[in-house]
Amino acid sequence: MRNIFQNEPSTRGDLGFSGIFSCLRGGSSGGCVSDANKRATGLSYADGLLGYAQQVQLSNVHFLDQRLWMIAGFAQDDWKVTPKLTINLGLRYEFATPALEGKNQMANFDPTANGGAGVSSSPRRAACKTALWCS
Repeated sequence: MRNIFQNEPSTRGDLGFSGIFSCLRGGSSGGCVSDANKRATGLSYADGLLGYAQQVQLSNVHFLDQRLWMIAGFAQDDWKVTPKLTINLGLRYEFATPALEGKNQMANFDPTANGGAGVSSSPRRAACKTALWCS
């Protein structure tokens, strides 16, 4: 099965405001302090009015070409137990391989691999190590 679609998680951008820039600073660490009820003193709306974003994201429009193999089967039978009772049974099985990207532009990141240093791997390359034929 081939699935070509446009992936645009935040094409217009994404801004995150948390109130960390408008909070009351103090203490020995110089960080944000809490009020008497132990609530944060900063306001995310105030950070937005000031234009201080804590998190910013922008991505490009990207077309994905996912490919995977699927196989499915279905079997059905009717048994007439009595003239007024018929039992209808069916069994369905579906199998799908993990999705691969047609241009090898998809990767997975495992932060626990390589002694905690992390490894980014491509599923297609991993599959091609054991496959008889790779496209």
